[in-house]
Parts: sequence; structure tokens; C-alpha cells
Amino acid sequence: MVYVTTTEVKVLDLSGPATPTQAQPQPGSSQPASPQEKQRGPMVRKMTVSPSGTLLACFSDDGTMSVLSAVDFPKEISHFQTQSRKEPDQIAWCGNDSVLLYWDRILLMVGPFGDWIKYGYDEPIVIVPECDGARIISRTKCEFVHRVPDVTVSVFQIGSTEPSAMLYDALDHFQ
Repeated sequence: MVYVTTTEVKVLDLSGPATPTQAQPQPGSSQPASPQEKQRGPMVRKMTVSPSGTLLACFSDDGTMSVLSAVDFPKEISHFQTQSRKEPDQIAWCGNDSVLLYWDRILLMVGPFGDWIKYGYDEPIVIVPECDGARIISRTKCEFVHRVPDVTVSVFQIGSTEPSAMLYDALDHFQ
């Protein structure tokens, strides 16, 4: 079970003490996995807590990225298949509604409904999560990625009939 506060993550293993039949093999040993280990499912390789402390993004060794509720653990909020079993170099939140996964010069942003977008970079980057977005830092530039505000979407969304969109369209035709 995972308990999340705004400053730390505490993991509590409620499976009980290991018995000789459940003993974990030492790293590097060639012992096959026990039936109990096979039932557990994919192993989480990387995880990160959202800025609000209410969500937990996990990348598993089978290439899936899952978002779990830290409040109602282990309720799964969303599930995304990355098509890559390789562990990302970095995983970070972009605000509270999307997750960034970075592999060698490829940044994948996964939104709350499984929508995604891929960005390519010519040089290595570092992701610095912030409360309202994420800073992408490379040797030559610094970018800020964040959610497009709803008021901007209402103006520029295709087919929008909001008053702000109508005014912008009228201005565009006037010029």
C-alpha cells in the first residue's frame, strides 16, 4: 500500500514476512520466479507523484504507464501502453493532468484521457516538474510546457461559437 503526503511517499508492504518458499532470489541469480512472483504482474520500474499529491504515475516493465489514485489506492485512473519495454530515463508530471516520459531524445506526453503527443529533441534534456507545468532544459534552450488554458481553447477551437471566438473571427475578417 502506498501513502502519499505532499512531501513524501511511504510504502507499506502488507504481504507479510517471506517464508522459505517465497524467498526472493538474489540479484544476478538465475533462479526462476516463484508462482507467487508470477501472480503479482508487471514490476513497477519508475514512479512519480503529482504536484497535488493525489495521483501516482507508474511505468511498468511491460511498457505500460498507469496513473493510480493515491487517495483511493490502488484505484487505476488511466492506463497507457507506450509500446516500449525500455525503462524511460525520466518520468515527471506536467501540472496535475499529464505525464511526461523521456527516452533517449524522445519526449512522450500522455494526457488524462490517453491522448498523447511525441516530441523529438536534437540533444539530451532534463525535465523539471512544476506545479502548473514542466520546464524542459537542454544545453541550448529552456522551454515551458503546460496545459492550454480553457479560455484560449474557447477562442481558437475549430467551430467554437463562444463570444470570444466570434469577436476574434470578426477581427480577422475586418483586417
